Amino acid sequence: MESDFSKLQAQPVRISQPLWLIKRTKKTRTTNRAWRITFDLVGFVPITTRYRLMTLPIRFALLILSLFATLLAGLWLHERLDATETSQLRQTLQRDREALVNRLVELTGDPLRVFVTDYSPWDELVSFVAHPDPEWARVNIDSALDTHHVDATWILRPDFSEVYGSVRDDQSSLRPFPLPKEILRQLTTTSRDSHFFVQTDAGLLELRGAPIRPSDVHAVIPAPYGWLFAAHRWDDTYLRQLETLLDGTIDLATGPARIAPPVTVVTANPLRDWQGHTLSELRTSVVAPALLRATASTRSDLLVLGGFGIIALLAYSVATHVWVVRPLRRLGSSLKHRSDRPLAALLRQGGEFGNLGRLVQESFRQEDKLRQIYTAFNAIDDAVLITDSSDGRIIHVNLGATRLLGHDAADLQGRTLADLKAAPPSASSEGLWFRCRDGRLVEVEAKEQALPGNAAQRMTVTVARDISDRRQLEQKRLRAQRLESLGTLAGGVAHDMNNMLTPIVLMLDELENFHQEPNAALLGSVRSSVKRGATILRQLLTFGHGFEGDRVPLKFGHLVEELGRIVASTFPKSVTFETDISHQLPTVIGDPTQIHQVLLNLCVNARDALPKGGTISVSVAPQLIDAANIADWTDAKPGFYVRLEVTDNGDGIPPEIIDRIFDPFFTTKTADKGTGLGLSTTLGIIRTHGGSIRVKSEPGHGTCFSILLPAVEGAKADSNAPVTPGTRPAIFHGDGRTVLVIEDEESIRNVLIRMLGRMSFKVIAAEAGQKGLDLFQQHRADISLVITDLNMPGLDGLTVLRSLRAAAPALCIVVMSGRIDEPVRASLKQLGISGLIDKPFGYTQILEAVRTALG
Repeated sequence: MESDFSKLQAQPVRISQPLWLIKRTKKTRTTNRAWRITFDLVGFVPITTRYRLMTLPIRFALLILSLFATLLAGLWLHERLDATETSQLRQTLQRDREALVNRLVELTGDPLRVFVTDYSPWDELVSFVAHPDPEWARVNIDSALDTHHVDATWILRPDFSEVYGSVRDDQSSLRPFPLPKEILRQLTTTSRDSHFFVQTDAGLLELRGAPIRPSDVHAVIPAPYGWLFAAHRWDDTYLRQLETLLDGTIDLATGPARIAPPVTVVTANPLRDWQGHTLSELRTSVVAPALLRATASTRSDLLVLGGFGIIALLAYSVATHVWVVRPLRRLGSSLKHRSDRPLAALLRQGGEFGNLGRLVQESFRQEDKLRQIYTAFNAIDDAVLITDSSDGRIIHVNLGATRLLGHDAADLQGRTLADLKAAPPSASSEGLWFRCRDGRLVEVEAKEQALPGNAAQRMTVTVARDISDRRQLEQKRLRAQRLESLGTLAGGVAHDMNNMLTPIVLMLDELENFHQEPNAALLGSVRSSVKRGATILRQLLTFGHGFEGDRVPLKFGHLVEELGRIVASTFPKSVTFETDISHQLPTVIGDPTQIHQVLLNLCVNARDALPKGGTISVSVAPQLIDAANIADWTDAKPGFYVRLEVTDNGDGIPPEIIDRIFDPFFTTKTADKGTGLGLSTTLGIIRTHGGSIRVKSEPGHGTCFSILLPAVEGAKADSNAPVTPGTRPAIFHGDGRTVLVIEDEESIRNVLIRMLGRMSFKVIAAEAGQKGLDLFQQHRADISLVITDLNMPGLDGLTVLRSLRAAAPALCIVVMSGRIDEPVRASLKQLGISGLIDKPFGYTQILEAVRTALG
């Protein structure tokens, strides 16, 4: 019959995993019925080889089998026989020993039992419970303690209150009775005679108790007249006395017993408490001569077998050192020092360790390459995040990612990019934003690329670059350009402001010199000049600071109607104004003032393109942007819009400058006709509204400006028509209520005092913030309304408002200012002011603000 080793000799085995992770695969039925064995090697290329009969695994198998088969067989038979005999002998000795200990415990506790049973039926003791006599107890009870070897005794009434207690010698720690009344009541209910152990601060006590009753009680036992308890302490002295009676050692212990030597017999007699639970164990141990003789016989047999074992182990050790230990030391030294020098001897030989040495050498080369790649990976300043394409979870990050986000690499692993992304800080902010560990928002520029891989795992590399510094540099550069352009514009603005102030000065001179009443023409000229100046200042604010007002649902009919009135009153009669407004318009949320400014700027440009007259058309219609027409609009997204068009049939725009018309301060007009802010301001307003603008022009045939404003769902357009300029508001009476005015400009302060006085208000005025607060504290009970400026010397307007709101949370406050930035506007909203007036303002605006504030 062919042996299994001969079958294994010719069977090929594939090596593909580490040698120390040997695992045998399932048995396969081949022609020679051999075993296929798979090894895991540290390497990159699977190697296939054939095992011969005397290869390393076979040699180890033969040596180990021959060694341990002989030793294990002999030891097993010998141990079985000896273990059976020794076990029987130990059991016999242990039973006898336990019986002896129990009898000894019973005999040593007999004086305690005699004391309790002899004294409890005394008639004198019954009388003593009813009428305690300490002298009788000292003579009859205390004197008997030494005789009966009792350490303490207690006499209790039927309700378990103590009548008398006594201890022997100096054992005062035994004086308190160790059990409470509740336990005694339960104990005496179940048993008349009590014997148990209790653990106290003085040590382990053995207690015996019996009911006290008259001596003539025989048939019917009445309720006890009291209780007699006696105790004996199990201390070291008592245990040593027991050791003199038993040949061995005695101690009290709880918990599992320690493992005793083979020649020692150990017993554990339980000492139980009043509930029958084991409180402690009386453990005894004694060396058994019979076990000594059995152990000596076993030891001699083992010495003989051990001699053969030592010879076999020496042979095994030498073979192991030559075949295994020395090659493994070389491999270990190579892996520890990350060097292939210790592998020189292994590389010159064949076999498994030779192949393993070559694989380790190759792994060092690959590791050096990976280390260089990893160093370069962490040297990248940008954040590189490698994610699993299946679930988007981060697998690995470089040091650039930890610096950017402030998280450790371990914190980032397992999270997704969606966990790191954050919403833009404002509606006007675009791009991708990450939230750092400290809560900061960082704008990044990210690129993603999928890496090829197997079907089980495909990875995606995301490279994110922090562009916050770039954004700040761009903003600073644009700010510098604005300031430079504003300096260039100073001359044009001065010219326009002089033109606007001239009618006002002339009217004032005419009123002063000729004592004439102001007529409608003069007032209209002054009002037009003031509005023109306010418009230019608003344009400068919009361009220089991105000023925005409140956004509400827009009513385009009112906007275009108001625009038509302005065109009709200011444009030449040769210019015709036409409108075409659709009746089915979606809702647009925006700033009416800014949208009106956009239309006015475009109409003014159209007027300038019609020096000989012509037609200006304004149309408003819904517009759907989809894949078919989205390419015609810059920065537009698919969706519903409102489309505004301003068209003229004038000269048109030359092709060489059409790309520059939206640049700030670019204009082809003379300095007295334009500053170049109109179209740049228009572009800024449209972009802040999320819209888009385009221009089409043909020289000699006119120009068309088209604007898209995004529509929203769920909002209703503002149906309130604007107040027509020049109309007089309804008269409002203050009924003698007190108004506090805080304004540092004397002219504005005096005008407000006269205007509010005509409205039947009592006015208190202050020229500074601190004085205004002082006046408010003096007249706090009378003041119904406070009108204050924001920009004042000393105590600024916001500080005044906070102080007023803290002192009077329900106070009506109206704020007036020539310019309010967005952060200040947000602070005013939080303070809950009643009204806000932009300078310059007229009688209509101040009247409406006071009416609204006072309800």
